Amino acid sequence: MCHASTRLVRVLHKELHVPGCSQPVMLTLQKEVNSDDIQPGTFDHILLKPVHGRLFEYKTDTPQIRPLTSNPYEYQSKKPPTLPGVRVDPSGLFLWSTSLYPKHPLLLFLGWGYASDPGSLLILGFRSGCTPYKVLNLATYNFYGIQNQNRQHLLIGDPTMSQTMAGADGAWLKGKPYATTYDPYWIYQLPVKSGAPASYSLAESRKYNRKHYCWAGQNSIESLAVIYNLPGHKSLVCTTAKRALQLVP
Repeated sequence: MCHASTRLVRVLHKELHVPGCSQPVMLTLQKEVNSDDIQPGTFDHILLKPVHGRLFEYKTDTPQIRPLTSNPYEYQSKKPPTLPGVRVDPSGLFLWSTSLYPKHPLLLFLGWGYASDPGSLLILGFRSGCTPYKVLNLATYNFYGIQNQNRQHLLIGDPTMSQTMAGADGAWLKGKPYATTYDPYWIYQLPVKSGAPASYSLAESRKYNRKHYCWAGQNSIESLAVIYNLPGHKSLVCTTAKRALQLVP
């Protein structure tokens, strides 16, 4: 049996001028490919090296990190109103944080998501002395942006895709009632000092969901429904799946 040979292909080689760094940082994105792998633009090897510093190398898990399109949230379950706290790098392959910029710049890489599975999220930062390090790596996370609140920098997103359980086809586009499974936001606190990791916050997750969604705990619940655009209700309605099927035709 003949096996296809595997090789590394360079996708991007770019000099980054990171605020607070006295020297440029070289970013190299590579992809491990074989003859059966023809998807363009994706990459799974990230190399960061300050000109006079040590090499930082990161091999991502599958699915591969994807290039950004005009809609970075193409596969996500909740449509964000804006893209707060980030900007797309001119290369189109990663995001820069702007909410912590320039004191603590972060690089964000988004993974491929699909109809029923969120993509991944990888965040890299820089310690004092411009040494790169991993801030956060989530295998499944729909990223919606970064918010500044009470001197905190909060990462907004959720780890699961909501499934529609009631409502006419395309109801969400037409402003008509529809119901989905309960899949709450997971809020992470980003470090305000370089060198620290991000951490999940139950308190901030509870607060954010109560304001923007509903709250029945941090885990997804298929027997609980969230109803959108229900006549007579300005906010979302959280109820049982059985009741949702009665309220939404």
